[in-house]
Amino acid sequence: MMACFTLPSPPDPNAPSPDPATLLLPPPLEGWYVTMEEATQKTRDFAEAHGYRLVKKRSSKGRDTDQVRSLYLICDRGFVKPSVAKIRKPRQNPKRIGCPFDMSITWNQHFGLYQARVRNPAHNHGPREPEPSPEPAPESTLPFLSEEMPKRRRVGGEESATLGSGGDEEGEGEDEDGEEDEDEDAEGEEDGEQQQQQQQQQIKKPKPAPLVKPVKIRGLRDVAVKAYCEWQESYVQIAALKAEFRKARDLALENGMDLEQIHLDQDPGFFIENGVKRGIARRFVDDISEWARLFEELSGR
Repeated sequence: MMACFTLPSPPDPNAPSPDPATLLLPPPLEGWYVTMEEATQKTRDFAEAHGYRLVKKRSSKGRDTDQVRSLYLICDRGFVKPSVAKIRKPRQNPKRIGCPFDMSITWNQHFGLYQARVRNPAHNHGPREPEPSPEPAPESTLPFLSEEMPKRRRVGGEESATLGSGGDEEGEGEDEDGEEDEDEDAEGEEDGEQQQQQQQQQIKKPKPAPLVKPVKIRGLRDVAVKAYCEWQESYVQIAALKAEFRKARDLALENGMDLEQIHLDQDPGFFIENGVKRGIARRFVDDISEWARLFEELSGR
């Protein structure tokens, strides 16, 4: 049985050439992101830096979670289908010229990451004009603190503040130099002995050897904790187990713990003592190295 192929039609020589201004609007980079917030922020920042702006067209959430799983973005000069209430009162916007640009950010169940893909990279307009920069704030008329600070002079080997160069104060300092020198020498000897004792204790005390190989996770640490929790939730179906993973996530963030610290501690008992199920606590601690390895492979590093 022979296969049938369709040859592309030759380009039309009479077709108008594209506007050079539209070639200055490159699409955002496609790739993998840890969280929806990171993907949305970096995509919109890229668009703003290149002269256009992205707005939300629509979004959808997962079945067992309130987190956004799919987000569709378009250019702010494209068309958005209005609701029934807005159709009754049509309102024309001169900025809406039907720009066809379209992209999506969707959750990948297999890899546990968000993927950004450009569905239509074309624009029908040039870059937006830069907004005027705000006027600079008026300079402060307050004097510098250095102008109000008193001058300093040395008394008995130490610096002390003086408000002036009066002879009475200097005279009192010179009369008491002998007694101050003796007290300072005694205090200096005591401080030196304490420092030596502290150094000896630090030398005698051995540093604990690491029990596990540390992992290095790039990016924001609190964002990585949230992404790791979403990855763990994707491997269970029962809503109660998903809630236990979120409980472990909240407990870690409340105590300022990141994934690198949790991996080095290897202490699931901390989560168990604070109400997390034993099996969930063990998974939350033991699987960090596997998630970090998978994330680095997908990031191409």
